Amino acid sequence: MIIVYGSILNAPRDWLKSNSKLLKEFLTCSMCVGFWVGFVMSHWLNGTYQQHVIVGLAVSCSSWLYDGLVGASQSIEVYLDKRNK
Repeated sequence: MIIVYGSILNAPRDWLKSNSKLLKEFLTCSMCVGFWVGFVMSHWLNGTYQQHVIVGLAVSCSSWLYDGLVGASQSIEVYLDKRNK
């Protein structure tokens, strides 16, 4: 989530997105970033290729779920703020 949304990475993320269409698409997708982060982490831990893919998919699913939960909670917060005004 930090790679896709973190304000601390705004400058490098914006630079990468402006210089590559592929990276622009990649850096706006929490599932994509999650997969490759999981894949690389598994590689660093000396897993097999199957483990790289499984960990990548697990992290991708976790990223998607977390992104959805954060989005839903933000929508609820906006709704409640508007309702209470």
